[in-house]
Amino acid sequence: MDAAGKGQVVWTAEQPEVFAVALDSKGALFAGSSPDGKVYKIEKNGAKEYFAPQAKYIWALAFGKDGALYVGTGDQGKVFRVESAGKGEVYYDTGQVHV
Repeated sequence: MDAAGKGQVVWTAEQPEVFAVALDSKGALFAGSSPDGKVYKIEKNGAKEYFAPQAKYIWALAFGKDGALYVGTGDQGKVFRVESAGKGEVYYDTGQVHV
């Protein structure tokens, strides 16, 4: 949205659903898509795939105090900690589905 309050489309997801969004400290928007479970980083010039946890659903995104992005997944029930583009690891395995 510009200073006059006018908005514009900067990205259209290839996936039919986006269930989770989070904003980082620098103003970049992150979106978790489904049903092919990918996280995208969205900025003024469009979006790029940021992290793909090999999960069907992304239900939750949140930034921690440490600046890492935490990604809650469905069908696996895992929470991933992502430090930078493409670099994430399982932070917690709940043993459940749809976290």
